[in-house]
Amino acid sequence: SRLIALLLAAMDLTSTRRTTARDFGALIGTIQWHDLLARPLFSCLHSSYAFVKQEVTEQLRLWDSALEEVLVNLCLFPCWVVDLTRPWCGTVVATDASPAYGFGVSAAHLMPSQVREAAMHAGLEAHVFRLLHEPGDPAERPRCGPVYHLPLKTKDFTTWMSVKARRIEHSGALEAEGVVLGLRRLLRSSRVHRHRALFLVDAQAVQGALQRGRTSAPTLRKVVCKAAALLLAGDMRIRFAYLPSESNPADAPSRGAPLRKRAPKRRTGCRLTSFELHIKTLARACLSWPRADSAASICAHTGSVSTDSL
Repeated sequence: SRLIALLLAAMDLTSTRRTTARDFGALIGTIQWHDLLARPLFSCLHSSYAFVKQEVTEQLRLWDSALEEVLVNLCLFPCWVVDLTRPWCGTVVATDASPAYGFGVSAAHLMPSQVREAAMHAGLEAHVFRLLHEPGDPAERPRCGPVYHLPLKTKDFTTWMSVKARRIEHSGALEAEGVVLGLRRLLRSSRVHRHRALFLVDAQAVQGALQRGRTSAPTLRKVVCKAAALLLAGDMRIRFAYLPSESNPADAPSRGAPLRKRAPKRRTGCRLTSFELHIKTLARACLSWPRADSAASICAHTGSVSTDSL
């Protein structure tokens, strides 16, 4: 019934294009209440807030931009259906940006239960994340707020991306663009779609804007909309945590440092049967020895080679 009432109100606004700031504010409040289930939808609203702030009691012509925001938000109403049992992704992504070079994205893997526990602390206000400190790591500067130590070391992270920036922008915009690159890299795999994940960023302003789903800062607004579009397309929910720069494993890739790749894993496949080993040995013998003139030089049953053809 609420959805039908919202659709009827939007149709009425589309036909009349006139409303009071108070009535339009009531409509936006109802839409916001639904958007709490999918915070990326908050990025659709900007001009609507400016229209509501007008201290005028009589009816006004509704701005085209405000009406478009309402219609876009209502067209995305299927995103209001949320699965509270959505699984957690075991990949932890760290992003960073530097005006000196560009963007860096690193990732590590944890158990989904560990990621879930870390994400619970990320939701707490002013919580600072740290990695396990090792000899040779940069000294940690004191920060305000409680500290949560991830069960990860810097060497556990693999460099996903180290991209040079095309142009120098505001530091906050660069940090947000780094998060967008990390989202694009993560969403390449369809296995992480419809999951929840944890992102580590070292800019608190960017972290807060992405966590809320919107921002009024002109330098961050467009980039936050990009991140919201990616999250809605992949049906993902991301928890953003604050990781200081000296602990961020993506800091070095953002400054153009060589890529740090994980050591190749040993193949742990099933053992070959005796027959498969016999065929493999025979194939190697055929490739290393001269080709026989006679077609009957190699026995089909035992794999032995006739000496007459050598």
